[in-house]
Amino acid sequence: MNKQQKEFGLMLNIHEAINFSGLPKAQLYRLAREEEDFPVLRLGGRVFFNRDGLTQWLQENTGNKTISV
Repeated sequence: MNKQQKEFGLMLNIHEAINFSGLPKAQLYRLAREEEDFPVLRLGGRVFFNRDGLTQWLQENTGNKTISV
């Protein structure tokens, strides 16, 4: 188990996802709404982000495109 796995659970709330990814809140919500392959889970009115999926998505999309906030 690495440091990120110890510090963060498998599913992240918006505040944990901000700290984990370094992305602004508005951008995370926009990605969750608009990107088909973004690792998000909606339960009722809440949004959760899959930690491992978010790591993979960030690695695969870093430098590939410009994302506006």
